[in-house]
Amino acid sequence: MIIVRVICSVLAVAILIGVAERILPLRAVERDRWEWHYRPQRMFPGIDSFSVRHVALFGGLGLLTGYVLAEFIGAVIGGILVAATRWIVGVIRRQRLPRTLDNGTTRAMFSASSMLFDSESAANIYAAGWLRNATIHPRPVRGPILPALMIRRVCRRSYIPALFLVTVLLGYVAVPAFDNGARIAVLLAWAVLSSAVWRATSLGMAGEMPWRGAVLGVVTAVGVGAQWLLGVPDYPVVFALLAAVTIMSGAILRGRPRANDDFAVIEDGLFGGIPFGMIGYWFSGWVAVIPAVLAVGLVP
Repeated sequence: MIIVRVICSVLAVAILIGVAERILPLRAVERDRWEWHYRPQRMFPGIDSFSVRHVALFGGLGLLTGYVLAEFIGAVIGGILVAATRWIVGVIRRQRLPRTLDNGTTRAMFSASSMLFDSESAANIYAAGWLRNATIHPRPVRGPILPALMIRRVCRRSYIPALFLVTVLLGYVAVPAFDNGARIAVLLAWAVLSSAVWRATSLGMAGEMPWRGAVLGVVTAVGVGAQWLLGVPDYPVVFALLAAVTIMSGAILRGRPRANDDFAVIEDGLFGGIPFGMIGYWFSGWVAVIPAVLAVGLVP
């Protein structure tokens, strides 16, 4: 059992490192910083503070994963190995200035998306940034076949299925240590990723809704089935229904277009200001937590 969990954790971390290096490369610099900082000093851009924090974040992930597997010793080994691997993957290849500047553009796109407070614009930036350096393969055009177009859009955003796999792998690793907390986290993470699928299948074409529902149904069925890897519930039918409600409600509520233009902060006199507009945007679809908690409560 422990060997399987170690393999799952290694696979999950490897996938995360691959995705992270593509969307937030370590060796990157924005063009304005190159023009006004590095170029006048005749310096080649190196690893900046953003990249150091990025590596530290992965070190924290390795620390937590290692602790789940082998407590203190595992935490130390996991933190060092994961941070070192993330660093090596980011700097092992020698690259010229044009590539470094291009990486800076990619990193700036993903970093800026979190400040837009517009779900459609952020999703478009994610897709555009992910596909900036993708290899395009010519394919025959067979007309606007809706399900084929939807599946192709999801597959081109390959970070979505990759993160689905990471969710299941890390869930399998964490459940023996965190039990119901890990199960709820996996279920909610699946719902959030399903919202990305729901958004990606939106083509703005007539007659697309049944096909969008079918794709979401398949993703939901896979998500419910994945829960059985984490533990068999006492009441399978009720559990499956509640898990399906969690995934579908979270996907539809978070996957619909939403934006926030209310940045007012209300003082409560105790804990400082509360930005209700931003909280509403960040936690859209929070009602999915209720069926998730009820579903996990059925697992022994």
